[in-house]
Amino acid sequence: MTPIGFDTETHLISAGNIIPRLVCASFCVDASQKWVRGNNDEQLLKDIAYMLWACQNVGGTEQFKIIIQNASFDISVVMRYLADIQVGLQKGDPKLAKELYALVWQLLDDSMDRELDQGLGGGPEGVLISDTLIREKLFWLSTRGQVEGQFSLADLVKRYFDVDISEGKADQVDAQGKKNGPGVWRMRYSELDGVPAEQYPPEAYQYALDDAVWARQVWLEQEKIRAPLGHGSMNSESLQVYADTVLRISSSHGMLLDRERVAKVTERVAAEITPDKMKPLIDAGVLRPNGSIDTTVMKGFVEQAWAKLGRLPRYTDKGAISLDDETRTDLAGLCPIIDLYSHRQKYQKILTAFLPNLNGGTVFTNYSILKETGRTSSFGNDKKKSDYPAVNIQQIPRADGIRECFKAREGYVWVSVDYSALELCSVAQVTYRLFGRSVHLDKINQGYNLHSFLGAKIAARTEPELVNGESDPDTVYRILEGKRKCKAAEGTPEGVAKERATHYRTLAKPTGLGFPGGLGPTTMVTYAKTTYEVDMDLDTASKLRDFWRQTYPEMVQFFSWVNRQEVGGQGIYAYTTDGFNRYRTGATFCATANGKCMQSLSADGAKRAVAWLGRAFYGGLPPDNPYSALEGCRMLAFIHDEVIAEVPEDEKLTLRAQLISDLMVMAMKESMPDVLITAEPAVMRNWSKKAEPVWSRNEDGEKILIPFDDDPEL
Repeated sequence: MTPIGFDTETHLISAGNIIPRLVCASFCVDASQKWVRGNNDEQLLKDIAYMLWACQNVGGTEQFKIIIQNASFDISVVMRYLADIQVGLQKGDPKLAKELYALVWQLLDDSMDRELDQGLGGGPEGVLISDTLIREKLFWLSTRGQVEGQFSLADLVKRYFDVDISEGKADQVDAQGKKNGPGVWRMRYSELDGVPAEQYPPEAYQYALDDAVWARQVWLEQEKIRAPLGHGSMNSESLQVYADTVLRISSSHGMLLDRERVAKVTERVAAEITPDKMKPLIDAGVLRPNGSIDTTVMKGFVEQAWAKLGRLPRYTDKGAISLDDETRTDLAGLCPIIDLYSHRQKYQKILTAFLPNLNGGTVFTNYSILKETGRTSSFGNDKKKSDYPAVNIQQIPRADGIRECFKAREGYVWVSVDYSALELCSVAQVTYRLFGRSVHLDKINQGYNLHSFLGAKIAARTEPELVNGESDPDTVYRILEGKRKCKAAEGTPEGVAKERATHYRTLAKPTGLGFPGGLGPTTMVTYAKTTYEVDMDLDTASKLRDFWRQTYPEMVQFFSWVNRQEVGGQGIYAYTTDGFNRYRTGATFCATANGKCMQSLSADGAKRAVAWLGRAFYGGLPPDNPYSALEGCRMLAFIHDEVIAEVPEDEKLTLRAQLISDLMVMAMKESMPDVLITAEPAVMRNWSKKAEPVWSRNEDGEKILIPFDDDPEL
C-alpha cells in the first residue's frame, strides 16, 4: 500500500468563490519524493492524472491511495481546477481534464463500493481517497463516543508526534514588526497565481509542501492503531468523504432571497416584541430598559410556577434554576410572565440570529459531515469574521414566513424530495434484521401510514365507538383512515368523527417516534409538548407506551437487545451501524436505542443519496446513464431526510424531479433493502413548509408536476 499525501493552496474563500481557484498542489509519495507544482505548469495536470490513475489501478501489483486532511475541500478545488481547464481558465489539456473530472467521481464511488465489499482488497483497506480528519473523528466515535474536539492538521500532528506545527501556520512578526515565516503565506497564495513553484519564496514553498507531508505521516500513524471492527475502528470513511465533497460543492451555490419578503417578515417579527407588547415583562422587572433580561427576577417566576405543580425546579449543570425551552414548555399556561418571556425569546432569536443573515441577495450554508448518530449538522457564519453570509439551513424556522423568503433563480424551480416516515422505516429494517420479524416492516410494506395505524389501535382501546366497536387492527385502521379523510362539515356528526380521528393520529406521532428512542413516560410528556404541541399527562403517557408496546412486540425485544449492549457497566453502551460497520461507544441507553434504531441507518442512506445525486448533478456520469439527465441541477440544501434542488423549469422538469426521487429511493434501499421506501417530489418557487406534489397535464395530455401555489402574499 502506497499512500500519496496531497494538498492544495488557493485564493481566499469569499461569496461567489466558496470553492476557490487553485494556485498550487503538493504531493508526497515518500520522504524522497515530494514536490509542489504551480498552476502555470501543465505538468500539474499530469501529476494529478498519474495520482488518480494509480489509485484506479486496483488490480495492479501495488495499491495507491490519496491521503488528504479535510478531503472535501481539496477534492472540490481539484474539480474546479479541472473544470476551469476545460473552459480555458487554467492551463492544461481540456480533453485530459474532462477525463480526470469523471475519474474523480468514479474514484469516490469505487472507494465506497470497496469499503462495503468485505472480500479481498475490500473493507476499510479498500478506501481509495482517505481523509485524516474524518478518520480521526470516526476513531474518536469508536473509542470515546464523541466527534467534538480539535481535529486540525496541527492538532493531529501534535497528538501523534508531539510536534507543534501551529507556529508555522500562524503569522510571525520580527523585531521590526514585519510579518514573516511560512505562516504569512497562508492568506497570500493568490499573489503566486501563475508563478512557477520553483520561483516561490522558500517559506511559501515549504508551507504548501508541509501539509501533504504531514497528512501522509498522520495517516500512517492512524493505520497503526486502527482496528478493522468495533473499538478503534474508522469505518464508513468513504461514505463521509463522498457526501462531504458533494455538500461542500452544494454549499457554493448559495440560495437566492426575496428581499421584499425579508423586509416584511423583519417588520412583522419586530412588531411582536415592541415595548408596548413587552410592557408586562418591563413592569415585572424581567425586561430592563436596555433590553437585557434580569434572570434573577425571571427565575423567581419560574420557581413559583414549579411550586404550583408541586415539583422542584429543573436546574442547570451549574446549579442554577433553568430557563431553557424545555422548562418553559413544561410550565406553559401556568404564568403569563413565563408565557410572554417565551414569546419574546422566540421572536428575539428570529430577529437577531436568522434575519440579519438574510439581508443580502444570496445566503449560503455550511455542513459538518459527522455527528454521533451518523447524521450531519449545518451551521452559519459569524458575520463579523466571515466574508459571506451563511445560516444553519437545517434549523430555519418553519413558521412566520421565514422559509418563504428563499426563492428559486430565474428559469429554475425548487424541487424538494422528502423521505416518507424515514425514521420508522429504519426501525422496521433494524428490528427485522435483528429478530427476523417486525410489525413496523409488515405495515409499511402494506402501504399503511404508521401514525394512523397506531392511532387506530389507541382509539380502539380508549374510544371504541369511533371505530364501530371493531378490534381487528387492520379493520380499525381502515375505519379510522376513512373517517379522517372524509369531507365533512365542521359540527356535523361526520365532522366530529373526522376531528376525533385526526386527534388520535396526532397523538400517535410523538408516541410512535418517541418511545423507539428509549423515552420514558416522563420525558414523553415534554417531548410531545415541545415537538408536536401535544398535551398529555404522565398517566396518559404511561398508557400510550403500553399500547405502543402491544402494537409493536418487536420493540420489547429491541430494548432487551439494547440492554445487552452495555459495556463495562456504569451505563455505557455501544453499537454498530449495519452496512458500513460504523461503531459508536460511550452512548447512553437512549442514545443507543435512538441511534441504532432510528437515526444511524437512515443517516447512511441519506448520505449515499446525497453522494449519488451530486455525481449526477455535477456531470460525473457518462452520457448514456439515464441519471445524467440531472446534469445542470444544483443541490441547495440537505436537511437530514430531505434534499432541495434547483432544477431548470423546462419540459424535462417532471422527468428530473422523478429521477431525483428514484435515485434517493435506490440509495436508501442499499441501507434498508427489506422496507418499502417512498420519496415524493414537490415543486415550488418559494420554499414552503406546506409544499406537496401538484399534478397537471400538458398539451399532449401527459401528467406533469407544476409548482405548488404557496400563496406568496404575507
